Amino acid sequence: MDAITSFSYKPLRLSFVLSALGFAMAGVLAITAFFSHHNGMAYGLLSVIFLMSSLPLLCVGILGEYIGRVYDEVRQRPLSIINHVYRTDQAFSAEEFTSERMSLEAQETILKKLFPAA
Repeated sequence: MDAITSFSYKPLRLSFVLSALGFAMAGVLAITAFFSHHNGMAYGLLSVIFLMSSLPLLCVGILGEYIGRVYDEVRQRPLSIINHVYRTDQAFSAEEFTSERMSLEAQETILKKLFPAA
């Protein structure tokens, strides 16, 4: 169970999906209870049960989303995203690293390739 829940907060988002399914089922049962001639009371009761059981799942989903966002902030990962990925053969070529051709302009180009955000 730790392997599933310790690295992600996506299992907490499952409660949103389950609450949406519960609300949809409550709606279907309410419509069925309204148009049913035989067991309208039973369908209505089931509709209310699904509706009331979906509300706590929705609350748990909201809390789970909040806890997941706090968890992301606590990990203190940088917010930047790498815009471009360079292959190693493009970033480093033998011609750029010869001592005769190494100029200030070439060094700046290499630094821009290695650290695009800098």
